[in-house]
Amino acid sequence: MANFDIAAEIVLDHEGEYNSIKEDRGNYVCSDLGWVKVTSYPFSCKDRSTPRFVGTMRGIAAPNLAKWLGRMPTASEMRALTENTARQIYKAWFWDNILADRINSQELANLFFDAKVNQTGYSVYEMQRACNDLGSILVVDGVVGSKTIAAINSHDYRKLHDQYKERRRLKYYEQVEKYPSQEKFLRTWLNRLDSFLNLYVPNTTGNTPKPPVPIKETTFEPNWRNIIILVLLALIALLWFLYKKKIL
Repeated sequence: MANFDIAAEIVLDHEGEYNSIKEDRGNYVCSDLGWVKVTSYPFSCKDRSTPRFVGTMRGIAAPNLAKWLGRMPTASEMRALTENTARQIYKAWFWDNILADRINSQELANLFFDAKVNQTGYSVYEMQRACNDLGSILVVDGVVGSKTIAAINSHDYRKLHDQYKERRRLKYYEQVEKYPSQEKFLRTWLNRLDSFLNLYVPNTTGNTPKPPVPIKETTFEPNWRNIIILVLLALIALLWFLYKKKIL
């Protein structure tokens, strides 16, 4: 089973220390302790309050520190965030949230956990879609439960690792296309992603790696064989009902 401390070292190395970039929405928190709207810079709050610039430390965004403290933090408090506190937040709200202790592959857990930190809103959806790309039949609901974990562990971890990696890449490009002000972060995001080396098909050509199977853009892939069987059974049941009623 995957180990949190190994994955945490990777994330902490990626995140570095204090981040004060104005165009990074994770550096702001609203009066309701929530995130600013997902828009281009300058940001605004859903509750119409003025966003407070707090910054980010060790990858812990301003709203996450606010939630941890139960109140609006200051930039000084963010700068003083210790590695130990960052690890506690990561374990409670990111690692445990995706049940990563139950993932068999450490490499896959590392990539998934990194996505949960860096692409929080997309991370689980894209893992479920990657599993479906490889033949699973998961409802893409953004929640990791026993079915998602079973699907993750049922696949060749190398294939799933690389499939998920390329789904993450696609989401980065989609985010920049939707919010052009985020383009300044794209190269950093892609370098971060490519630090997780391909496991199934190593990228030896110098070109952009390709996923093991084509990426499907559906949120749920139905099992048509089972659907046809269910329709036939329903038809047989209807005919039997009509026969018993002497309608046929």
